[in-house]
Amino acid sequence: MMKHQHSSWRGLGKAIAAAMLGLFVAACSTGDRQIITATTPVSFAQGTSIAVMPFDNLTSSEEAGQVASYLAVSALRANTTLAVQPESNVAQTYDSLNVQGTASAAVGSHSTVSARQLGEILGVKYVLTGSVSEYGYQYGLREEPSVSMNMRLIDITTGATVWSASSGIVGQGTFARDSVSIIAQRLVNQMVANMTRTTN
Repeated sequence: MMKHQHSSWRGLGKAIAAAMLGLFVAACSTGDRQIITATTPVSFAQGTSIAVMPFDNLTSSEEAGQVASYLAVSALRANTTLAVQPESNVAQTYDSLNVQGTASAAVGSHSTVSARQLGEILGVKYVLTGSVSEYGYQYGLREEPSVSMNMRLIDITTGATVWSASSGIVGQGTFARDSVSIIAQRLVNQMVANMTRTTN
């Protein structure tokens, strides 16, 4: 009788352990909540030149715009065959144009630099620009990292927007959640992948 009871407890213990493991795996594999609205991807010839313009920061996080543009540069270099302008060249040209236009800038405007201006001076085919509208944590029943941004790809020859996307992501997980910077990187990588369709 006692032996049977011990056997039952061992079986119950194994069942509980298996259930807990299943719950843990399910929680760890829970995906982000994400919405992406984008136009048709653009076909790029290998080596097509592109510059990433500093993103507008519409959040209370001081570095959000800078972080987003840096992540976009990294994603383009790692995942495409596009020739991406060095950040130092872009920053120097952007700052120079911004200073020149300050006197005629509208009150409260973030920048007087247009993507086409920047692209023409840098001699690139495209300029990727955008804005960050959310970069931080949502507070409710629990703290969740949340990032939202928009991107636009400008053809410098025509000045037209040839691709655009709006996307938001909220990190999830029962036991652990990624940081804001990690989900921002994931979001930017997905948006860049959505934008590019490289041809030979």
